[in-house]
Amino acid sequence: MHLLATTSGVIDGAAEAVDLKQSPADIVVLSAADSEIATLARAYDTGSFPTLRLANFLHLQHNLSVDLYLEKTASLARLIVLRLLGGASYWPYGLDQIEALAKDNDIRLVVLPGDSQPDHELTSRSNLPMQDCERLRQYLVAGGQPNAAKFLDYCKHLLEASEIPIPAEALPPAGIYRSTT
Repeated sequence: MHLLATTSGVIDGAAEAVDLKQSPADIVVLSAADSEIATLARAYDTGSFPTLRLANFLHLQHNLSVDLYLEKTASLARLIVLRLLGGASYWPYGLDQIEALAKDNDIRLVVLPGDSQPDHELTSRSNLPMQDCERLRQYLVAGGQPNAAKFLDYCKHLLEASEIPIPAEALPPAGIYRSTT
């Protein structure tokens, strides 16, 4: 697995072209949630999964950055999962280019909303059946490392026809308990 190790030096927030310098992998996951990326990275270390690259697509705001990433990393993937917070209009160039790349290179593509609500319009940009997309979405929505491992297991199932992992399990509610004694 290879995580992004650099950040842009732009101070004013303007997009600057960057090369994330990630080598290709079987699975590429792009998300704006660093916590999700970190959880997937930890889950990856606990199992036997196809090769994985994780990146925050917010580092790919410049069109040249998108083009470089697709050419150097995503073009050789077998599965790309893009989790877009804010819908298709949030990252239009990147989504359009990933869609074209997946079509031209016969890459499995899953496009998911970045929040807990289903977005059928966004998910329809995927090239896998809706039930597969929904299953992957449920693992990410449920959260936690066990569900992240199941997400990776399901990705493996999609690529290798391996055993289907059990559905996502809700994490126990969190809270603070105070003893009265």
